[in-house]
Amino acid sequence: MMELLFLGCFTFCSCLFRLSIAMSVNEFREQA
Repeated sequence: MMELLFLGCFTFCSCLFRLSIAMSVNEFREQA
């Protein structure tokens, strides 16, 4: 059960990380 919780947290953090990168790239493209 603990492994499932860890995997879920890791997946959530990974998605959040990708989303923040995508937002940064979009802002950078708009400024350029």
